[in-house]
Amino acid sequence: MTSTSQAGQDVYAHILSGKISQGGFVDIGCNDATFHSNSAALEFIGWVGVLVDIAPVCVGRRSPFVCCDATRPSDALLAQYAALPPVLGYLSVDCDEATLGALQAFPFDKVQCQSITTEHDRYRLGDGPRNAIRKFLFELGYELVCADVVAEGYGEFEDWWAYPRWSSRGVRDQLRSQSKIGKEIVK
Repeated sequence: MTSTSQAGQDVYAHILSGKISQGGFVDIGCNDATFHSNSAALEFIGWVGVLVDIAPVCVGRRSPFVCCDATRPSDALLAQYAALPPVLGYLSVDCDEATLGALQAFPFDKVQCQSITTEHDRYRLGDGPRNAIRKFLFELGYELVCADVVAEGYGEFEDWWAYPRWSSRGVRDQLRSQSKIGKEIVK
């Protein structure tokens, strides 16, 4: 799989899935169809999902695209959420300051995610957003696998998560790294 993501988020999700060739994803804040896409490489190998962005920018992909504010899901997005399986391979939430709101609007009461990557932009927003996102996901039973991931040219901007029931402890432990640089974590 050739990663199209900024820091290896797609590779992280693929590794946690056991490298399956057909999984499901939701990519909130998907932005461009391929540039720094956290899901395009997964889609290329056979995964299908839902693409969400507040701007009408993600075109040319196989998965359905919903243009709306994920903190206040439209009827179209709620319909896509209702069709999700009870266990989803990957949830990417990359919404700058709105990441926590998008997480709070996601149907975690019906769907558990094998892996999640969440943007918190600690390098520019400080600890507040990151800590609130962490509190929210810890309370849902998620395990923080890679904290304060760094992408080239940025400071600490993301956390990478797993739901213990749906991923191997050995794989999670292998992904924990002394490095915070995303592409080094998943190589």
